[in-house]
Amino acid sequence: MKKAILVTGILVLTLIQAIHAEPRFDSISLDPSYIEAGDTVNVYVKFHEHPDMRNVLSAGSRGEGGPRIVAGENPRVFYRTKLVPADDISKAYILIKNGEGKVGHLFIGESWTSLFKIKIRDNAPATTYSMEFQIIGTDIDGEKEELIISNDVEIPVRDSVEFNISSDNALDVGSTGNIKIGIGNEGGGIARHVNVGLTLNSPFTTATSSSRYLGDFKAGEEKNVEFFVSVSSDARIMTYKIPLTITYIDSDGVEQMVRKEIGVKIKTVPDLYLGLDEADSFAPGRKGTITLSIANKGFVDAKFLMLKLLPSEYYRVDSISEAYIGNLDSDDVETEDMTIKVSDNAPAGRIPLRVELYYKGEGSNKNYVLSREIPLRILTPEEYAAEHPQQDGISTVLKVVFAIPVFILGVVIVWLIYKIIELIINGLNKRLFSKS
Repeated sequence: MKKAILVTGILVLTLIQAIHAEPRFDSISLDPSYIEAGDTVNVYVKFHEHPDMRNVLSAGSRGEGGPRIVAGENPRVFYRTKLVPADDISKAYILIKNGEGKVGHLFIGESWTSLFKIKIRDNAPATTYSMEFQIIGTDIDGEKEELIISNDVEIPVRDSVEFNISSDNALDVGSTGNIKIGIGNEGGGIARHVNVGLTLNSPFTTATSSSRYLGDFKAGEEKNVEFFVSVSSDARIMTYKIPLTITYIDSDGVEQMVRKEIGVKIKTVPDLYLGLDEADSFAPGRKGTITLSIANKGFVDAKFLMLKLLPSEYYRVDSISEAYIGNLDSDDVETEDMTIKVSDNAPAGRIPLRVELYYKGEGSNKNYVLSREIPLRILTPEEYAAEHPQQDGISTVLKVVFAIPVFILGVVIVWLIYKIIELIINGLNKRLFSKS
């Protein structure tokens, strides 16, 4: 008897639950709570199975301020949930990544939370988007479906500010110049009272202020800013990272700060000088030595330095035409001697010596070539003879003519001295032998 009463009670309770229960909407939570264009959002919707002793409402009735009740006369004991766009703008800018959930059977008083994932498009304007949360009733086989309850879900998308930085700067060691930066607002919001600042450390020194006020940035707006700096002479050849900060006021009136970095490349090449240190006197057909001078006036060393003297119609190179110097330090000088013969048809005045330097810069594998034409003075035959009279033909003959008598006189004097010494020795010998 007791067992029959218990079974009957359970059946009654089950029947009451089937007929006089309906899902009730509880709450919505969004993660993240601050949503901007481009965000992926988790939408949590909580509801429960609520006992209702009232008659089943007809389709389309709605409690004031509550969910829409659209249940029919047939009871439902299994549920599925959906999240769908409620209007065209939501369809256009909200992508449903996971818009359905399987709930199954709920007992009276039991709660359930459905998780949906949505993606806000990157170009979504800032507004509140309307979504609709639906609970669908079905039988155990899932063949018959009916909308049981629906509720509005609002997705507020805030104004977003997204700064993009473009910067491609290269400065020389020991120089002054501008660091140029492009700043763009790629977000959908407005950034007001924008300030940009650089944190400059060695080897950089600001010549003016290290911050700039750029005013307001509308969505999609771009502006350029420049900072005038100097680079110390002992800077290393490398790319330096410089911290950059952007402060602005967002649409809620809150001050925001964005930290980024820009790169500034420090570069330089040796500043080489090629010149003629000294040279013999040259005339057409004459041969002599030239001394070429290479000086490094730059801040960095020149590596793997090679000097070449190229041939010309005005001269030929009679010595080795190439000289490997190696490394030439900053503020250092090297000289190289080479022998040339001036062509017989070379004009008097100036002819160009064609010289080339091949080298690499410090901290770089790039090859550099320095080409110069160095003027060399060419005398006329008469000017050359006047500067070098010892090489004139008549003077040479006269020297020979004067040299012969001098030579003969020298021989006579030597012979006389020899005879005098011989007489003295003979006289001494006679004296010594006569005494004995």
